[in-house]
Formats: sequence, C-alpha cells, structure tokens
Amino acid sequence: MKGKLVYTGIRDAASQCEWADRVPDHPGRYAPEPGLRHAISVALTLEKPLLVTGEPGTGKTQLAYHLAWALGLDEPLKFEATSGMEGKDLFYTYDALGRFHAAQDKDASSDALQFIAFQALGRAIVRSVETPSELPHGLRSAIADEPRAQRSVVLIDEIDKAPRDVPNDLLNQIEHMYFKLPECGGLEVRGNAERRPILLFTSNSERFLPDAFLRRCIFYDIPYPSESQLETIIQRHLVLAEGRLPALVRDCVSLIDFLRSADAGLTRKPGPAELLDWLKVLVLQDNDLDEPLSAQEEIVVATACTLIKNRDDQVMIDELIRQWRTSSAAC
Repeated sequence: MKGKLVYTGIRDAASQCEWADRVPDHPGRYAPEPGLRHAISVALTLEKPLLVTGEPGTGKTQLAYHLAWALGLDEPLKFEATSGMEGKDLFYTYDALGRFHAAQDKDASSDALQFIAFQALGRAIVRSVETPSELPHGLRSAIADEPRAQRSVVLIDEIDKAPRDVPNDLLNQIEHMYFKLPECGGLEVRGNAERRPILLFTSNSERFLPDAFLRRCIFYDIPYPSESQLETIIQRHLVLAEGRLPALVRDCVSLIDFLRSADAGLTRKPGPAELLDWLKVLVLQDNDLDEPLSAQEEIVVATACTLIKNRDDQVMIDELIRQWRTSSAAC
C-alpha cells in the first residue's frame, strides 16, 4: 500500500478482515474519542509514531487492532517491552545456544541465518519489500512465509519498561528502514520506505521516556472514559443488551466514581480495568444484575479485592463503602 493512509474510524464494507473475527474484542467496536481520532490522523499525516498513555483498561493495546482494521491492514505485529531487552530484540532474536549445539553435530546446519527469528519491527520491514529479490539472497528462505508489499501496524507495548537508550535507537533504524545482523557477518536488511510501518507505542508513564524520543512522537493521553463511553465498554465486555445498564452495574459504576474522587483519599484509584474485573466476577458468580447493590451489600465486601491494590487502601474500604451508601441513599 503506497501513499498516505487516511484514518476515518471505519473500514470499507467490501473489504474482508478474517483476523478481526478471531480477536476477543472485535476492533470495529472500538470507539476512540475525538481527541484520540485527531492524534491518529496527525500521526499518519506526519508519518510519526503515536505514543499513547492512560490508565489500564482505557484501550491502549486495543487501539492497535482497531487501527489496523480501520486502515485495511493485517493483524498488528506486537512486541512487549521488558527491562532486560536490547534495541535489536525489536527486530530479531538470535539463538546462539542452538547454533553452538548445531556446530557440534556434523550433520546439522550451522548457518547463522537458521537461528534468526524476526520480531515485530523486523517482520514489518521484511513485509514492506515488493519481491524477495530486494532482500539479501541468504535471507530469502528465512522469510519465505511473510506477506509482501504491505504496510504493517506495529504495537510496542509498555515502551517505558525498556532501557532508556532503546527508544531512540529503534527510531533511528526505522527512519532509515534497515537493520543489521551482526551474527550473520553484518548482513543488512533494508525495507521499502514507501511502506514504512505505523508505529504505536504504549506507556504507563511518559516521564520515564527520553526527551529526544518524545519529540519524535505524536503524544496522546487517553483519559478516563466518560459515562457514555464507560457504558459502551461495559456492554461490550459483559455482552449486555444495549440500553440502560442493569441496576447492579449502575451502582458499581457509581461506587467506582466515588472511590476515584478526592474525598475518598485512596492511594491508588481503581480504573476501568478494576471495574471490568469486578463486574466480571459479579456476573460469573451469578449475582442478580437487576438487584441494586444496596440489596446485595455482602458481595461488595466479598469482592473488594478486585478494586483495592494497596494495603493502606484496604483498611479504608469498609468505611468508604459505608460513606458511598449513605451518600447514595441521600440522592
């Protein structure tokens, strides 16, 4: 796919997308707020990576699948950053131990290329070329199963976990659409710059990322969902009928709002991820969704462990539930 990509939030109805039906949450149901839609459009226009932050459960990871679906591309290539990774790990991994053992076996091949496994960014670069002839001859058999002449969405999850020099290093290589394989005599793998991958980084805290990296990205912090967005998220995850939420679910949302308020004073505020976990527990344990929470108070105490992730907050939860109950009764 050549030229600029345009994001509209929807996919051509005539375009098939088999992979989207295999993921737990269909990417077509993802509904980014206006600010995020603008950030996506700017990132695509400038061909810059998009860095998104936000609380767990706000849809950072799902955004990559939605973006690939809306742009008519294959399923995203995903890489999860770790504290012990190196920049090259985003492009490939090398099984040095496997090659060592192969070298001891006279009947086994010890060709270094046989022990290279391409990772998300490496696969995206390989996929960008028109024909295998554009790649080094010795590499062609190693990437025979990869698609050709296409752009890819690459999701790099929790980039803030990576060592500080990794973000800048990988952007330098992506800008020039190449990487080297030192284990294979410095073999160079070059892609097609017209099919540059669409990079999406997620981070739990942008303050840990180097300034040079931040300057080269389009940044957007996904806020806590509005009431209507939260209802949509809950209906999708719990497979509820569209319309007004059941009484128990509405009360759970109300309690979460109270626990997130400054008056509650919790050290760690529960977010969308905790709310969804809590609701899933209530559904799986066959609680009556049409009964208000006040009529099933015992389930709050029994399942509060899904909401609280801090020892100091744990000792406060009973009193906070009492306060919420009092304030709700007064309304």
